[in-house]
Amino acid sequence: MRRSALAGEIGFRLEPLLLDGPPGIGKSSWARALARLLGVEGMVLDATGEQASFGITGLQKGWSGSIIGRPLDLIMRTQGANPIFVIDEIDKAATARSSKDASFGLAEALLPFLEKSSAASWNCPALRLPFDMSWIDWVLTSNDMNVLPDPLTR
Repeated sequence: MRRSALAGEIGFRLEPLLLDGPPGIGKSSWARALARLLGVEGMVLDATGEQASFGITGLQKGWSGSIIGRPLDLIMRTQGANPIFVIDEIDKAATARSSKDASFGLAEALLPFLEKSSAASWNCPALRLPFDMSWIDWVLTSNDMNVLPDPLTR
């Protein structure tokens, strides 16, 4: 909070966090409690149930099931631009592949959201409109960070 105030930010910004450790030590509970303490909306996405990146980014217009992603949906539903979004067990997220062998991994889909400059001008594939997603605070939990892509572990 002090860093946000010293930087002259108009609100609190949390650097993306990766909470890594054995199961059952309270990583997800801590992230939910953080949202309550800060008085902001929070959402937990169980990565073990996500088969692809579409839950985060949404699905492009033109597909029969075109949808916006969960982070944008949370912002629009709650009208709060600075939620805490928890990706629980990111190390167990599956990667979907298309018939043309295109990869749609959840971990890779997060990268544009975690970098503040790219998140500030993120384009929703479903709505084809730009949104400033840089105010979302991300907390990732993992039981084994060694299986994650390098950018998520730094």
